[in-house]
Parts: sequence; C-alpha cells; structure tokens
Amino acid sequence: MKAWNFRLVGLIGAALMAGLIALAVAGPVRLIRMPDGHWLRVRTPGVIKVAGGQYRYFMWGTDAVVRRELDTDGDGRYDVRGDDWQSSRPRWCWLRGASGWEPAAPERCVAASDQLLKGHP
Repeated sequence: MKAWNFRLVGLIGAALMAGLIALAVAGPVRLIRMPDGHWLRVRTPGVIKVAGGQYRYFMWGTDAVVRRELDTDGDGRYDVRGDDWQSSRPRWCWLRGASGWEPAAPERCVAASDQLLKGHP
C-alpha cells in the first residue's frame, strides 16, 4: 500500500471515532459517572413535563433506572437528583445547593418524587 492510503485510513478512522464519541456524550445515549466511581452508558427518553415541574430519568440496560433528576419548582433547573433507583428509593440523593450538588437523605428524593409525580402515571 502507498503511504497516502495509510493516512486516509487513519483520517477516516479518527473521524469515525470522533463521531461515535460525540453521539455517546451528547445524544440520547450518554456516559454518566455514578457516586461510587463506576461509569455507565445510559439512555434517557427526554424531559417529561408534569403539572408541578419536570423530570428525566436515565436507564441502564433494558429497565434499570440509575438516575432520576427532578425539577420540583418548574424553573427549568433540576433541584433534586437520586442515583441508583433499583428499588423504591435511591441509594444516593443530592439537592442542588449554591455550590453544586450536596448530599441529602434518600427520603428527600422519595418525597420530592412523590410530590412531583402525584397523579402522573
């Protein structure tokens, strides 16, 4: 093979990898880091609007909800985040504070979720 063929193959391969990485991060499938340090490739169906605000959830695999973010006051900014929703309550809960996400008791996530999703299927 000629030298320019190797360069062309390398250029096409790099462009393909850049496109795949951009889709994995910015598209409906993205990478998130769990609080225990594990990286997961998750998908989200988008934002679901309800009467009190909006929420979105991130799914891993076919049916495991690993993160739920809630906008409880309807301002467009997520206020509560729960990670690892394998049961009826999350393993970790976070509230948005002045300096970012601050840890909270899992019961806070459950209460915020119940309040927001009341009357919504």
